[in-house]
Parts: sequence; structure tokens; C-alpha cells
Amino acid sequence: MTLATSMASGIIAELKQKQDEKDIWKNSAFAGADSLKLDYSGKIGERFLANICSSEGIPFVYDEDLIDGSGHYDIEILGSKVEIKTARQSANGAFQHEGLRQAGSDYYAFVDLVPEDSTICLTILPTKATNLKEKHPILKRTPHLRKGTSDVYKFDFGAKTHKLAQKAGLAIKITKDTSVQEVGSFLREKITRL
Repeated sequence: MTLATSMASGIIAELKQKQDEKDIWKNSAFAGADSLKLDYSGKIGERFLANICSSEGIPFVYDEDLIDGSGHYDIEILGSKVEIKTARQSANGAFQHEGLRQAGSDYYAFVDLVPEDSTICLTILPTKATNLKEKHPILKRTPHLRKGTSDVYKFDFGAKTHKLAQKAGLAIKITKDTSVQEVGSFLREKITRL
């Protein structure tokens, strides 16, 4: 006699094996990021930039649990408000950035984790030069208004978006050989006191 729960258990084990075979994160230095829930995965980018600033002596204010009523942002860098969006590459190669607002920050910082070669693409866009209602002139992507909202957008990137951003000097590809100093210099160059 076969037990029903044993049958279900066998199906689960088979599907788990298939899922693991297709797991783009399994050999990545960032493998743990894929299992984090959204709020925790978002903290990766926040803490990463805060640690870069701390290490490089860049003035910043960060309190991961502080909610500031003056705007939608995660950290102040050089006196500018920065909204940080962290995305993990999906199986189809997309990086989904949720919850962007047109107002409330001076800069958007997109921290995109790439599992294949354990790299990070850090893109910095000034809020004033980024109209979320239109196709971005350099990135060639159009953010999408979230259903039932008037100012909450989703902005998806892909490998082509990263290449366009890097070519325009809006992004830096962070590899295993990129120093903290290089990332700090990029932040200083892209984020200015307003």
C-alpha cells in the first residue's frame, strides 16, 4: 500500500531537484541573496552603500529602520537623499525595481546582483532627470505605473540596460577585482551635494 503523503513527498523531491538544476544562483558568491525575503534583500543595497560610504569617509546618514516623513529615500549621501532599489537577476535575466516615486529623493541608486559571474551593477540616476512617466532617454526603458496608484512605479532593467548605463557613465560594474575605493569614487562623482 502506498501512502498518500509519501507520494506527495516524492513529487516535492522531484520538483525540488528540477528547480535546483535550473537555479542560476547555486554557484554564485551571492547565492544567499536569492533566498532572502523582499525586505531583507532590499537591505543588501542599503547596507552595501552605507558600508562603502563609511569605509571611504563619504558623509552619510543611514538608519535602516528610520521612516522619514520628508520623502521616500533610504540614505543621505553627501547631503542628498538617495532611494536605493536592490534587485536580484531573475531566471529570464530581468532586474525588477519596485516602489519608485517621482518625488521624495534626489537620486535613485539601483544595486543589481548578477549571479552568473557574481557581479553587481550599480546605477545612479538623478531623480530630476528621470521622468518615470516616460522612456528613459539613455536606458531606453519605460517605467510602469503600478496598478491602483498615482505615483508608484516599477522600473525593470536587463543586461542591455546595464550596458547602456555603463557606456553613458551612469553605472559601474563591480567585479571581484573592483576595490571599495573605486566604488567610493563612483559615488562621489555621481552624487553631489544639492
